Amino acid sequence: MKNYLIGLLFSIVFQGYTQRLAITYYDHNWQLTTKSLSQYCRVGFIDTVSYRYYGDVSDYYVKTGKLQMTGNYTSNIKNGRFSFFYPNGDQKTEGFYKDNARVGIWTNYFENGRFKDKIQFNNVFIDALSDYDSNGVQHMAQGTGDWQTNFFDSNSNQYFTIKGYYQDSLREGTWNFYTNVMHTGLRGGPILQLSIKYHKGKFVTGRMFDHGEVLEMLHPPDEIIPENIKFFNIEQWRFSNYASSNEYPYLRFLPKIDSTVFPVDSIAVFPGGYDSAATAIQRGIKLPKSYINSNEDSGYYISFIIDEDGKLKIIEDHHSDDILYKQAIKVLTNLPAWKPAMRNNKNVATHFMVHVFLNNKHVGVGLVAMNDLKSYVYPLLY
Repeated sequence: MKNYLIGLLFSIVFQGYTQRLAITYYDHNWQLTTKSLSQYCRVGFIDTVSYRYYGDVSDYYVKTGKLQMTGNYTSNIKNGRFSFFYPNGDQKTEGFYKDNARVGIWTNYFENGRFKDKIQFNNVFIDALSDYDSNGVQHMAQGTGDWQTNFFDSNSNQYFTIKGYYQDSLREGTWNFYTNVMHTGLRGGPILQLSIKYHKGKFVTGRMFDHGEVLEMLHPPDEIIPENIKFFNIEQWRFSNYASSNEYPYLRFLPKIDSTVFPVDSIAVFPGGYDSAATAIQRGIKLPKSYINSNEDSGYYISFIIDEDGKLKIIEDHHSDDILYKQAIKVLTNLPAWKPAMRNNKNVATHFMVHVFLNNKHVGVGLVAMNDLKSYVYPLLY
């Protein structure tokens, strides 16, 4: 018992020494990134051995400096009250977590500051208690009335809308589930995905609509409203190609700056420019007519770096015996030396991706400079 207490005391003291107050920066997908590219930041205590959060954390919108969220972690587990805010500083939602799960009553507000609804989380779905629209018109009181919610599922890149009727906080009648797929940053129109009938909160029957087909459902769907991808990315330490141990030396799992696609002051340049590089690749690939006639849709993405000496190195080998791929690798590795990229007046490695493919029986080439902040896509050649 004595040895156990000594060990426990030592671990507590050691843990205290390994924690530090840190500011971490995140992109629009809540992936760790560099400060210059960030949209959000977090201030909180990180254990630099286990990489877990402890105590109070505060997330901010970088552009405005206003709070995005406040809450408390215990060894990376959310516990206690959490409050979320819109970019204008007004409150968006608040409620409680217990062991990383939303519990009890959560209160939501519209961006104009008006009260939206009160909902209670349970193990399956949620029980709505009250609901108003953005104009302040009440649609539900004391758990009875029409209810609607909208949320974005980052994993599927879709907006979801759920509409239904509650009777004494139990689902009653027909509930419809809609999706709005994002296309090039724009939100598409609503598409009916599920139509389900309930009675006194229990599943009666349901139909699923899939590309013109109507499928009968024998069981209710898994309906718990998902968490935003924010928490998954932060708590799993998902990071973008711009995060490096140079900026976060206490996060030793991050790559060094020159092993990422971190921005450079000047990108590596092929003799004659990028169009000349694409043309050299295109002309160097020699394919038999039999291959061209039978492989109209073949194509490959190949990643490579131009190192500090201007030499090209393949960093993603598909180990394919396909003729197009083997020809592309051969051409790439035989290209003349490039002028290397520079950062802080030093030669550094820089990353590229080339797309080689067949289009209308001709070889096409696209070249992308991965270290360029503007992510230039050089013209495809056919």
